[in-house]
Amino acid sequence: MNQPERMTLALDRSELTNLVFSFTQAVDRADYQTMKSCCGPAFRARAADRGGVIIDVDSIDGFVALLQKAALVNPAAESQHRYFCPTIDVEADSAEIRLSGELHNAGGEQDSSAYRVSGLQTTYRAIRTAPGWRLVVLDVLYQWRQEGGQA
Repeated sequence: MNQPERMTLALDRSELTNLVFSFTQAVDRADYQTMKSCCGPAFRARAADRGGVIIDVDSIDGFVALLQKAALVNPAAESQHRYFCPTIDVEADSAEIRLSGELHNAGGEQDSSAYRVSGLQTTYRAIRTAPGWRLVVLDVLYQWRQEGGQA
């Protein structure tokens, strides 16, 4: 790989890292507009735990609707995703970003539904578009979940 190719790859990886973290922060902040701006038109989200699939939506609008419904059920709940060491593979105009991390969800003030998910394995797929990289797939596997108490 020559120097210009390495520079392009480094810039792509930087943009993809920023994209993933912008999307994740938007999820945590219920910033649906930013979430949508991070995604391509064919976005799909799937989450599973050891018991099977728990989320499967085929559009960013479906994903946002799911999050909005959860916010109506428990408006005081807050989440925080923490990811570590992304691995990014870029091939022409597509990329795969893999991260490990945790999710902390604090239940509402009158709620004991706090939980923590650790061993969170997340894979994003992205495509290069005219305005820049956009997410098209979110695939999450929850390794384990601790219920109740302080998350």
